[in-house]
Amino acid sequence: MTESELPQPDLLDTGGRLRRLFVATFLGAAAAVATYLVADAAVQPEKQLTTGGYKFVFFFTALAGATGFSIAQAVQALFAKRRADRERIPSARLR
Repeated sequence: MTESELPQPDLLDTGGRLRRLFVATFLGAAAAVATYLVADAAVQPEKQLTTGGYKFVFFFTALAGATGFSIAQAVQALFAKRRADRERIPSARLR
C-alpha cells in the first residue's frame, strides 16, 4: 500500500490513544506502589543510620513504575496496530 491509499489521520482521538495512555499510567503506578510496599518492608530505611535505604526504595520504585508503564504502553500499541491493520486490509471470504 502506498501512503496515498491510507486514510488521512484524524485530529480527534478516535483510535483510543488517550485511553491507552491512561491505562499504561495506571498500571505503571500500580507497579510502583507494589514495589514501594515490598522494598520499604524489606529494607526498612527508617531503622538505618544512613540514607542508602531511602535511595534504594526510591530507585526501585521509579524503575518499576517506568518499566510497568513502558511494557503496558508497548503491549497496547501492538494490539492497536494489529486492530488497525485488520480493519484496513479486507479479509478474503468465500461465497
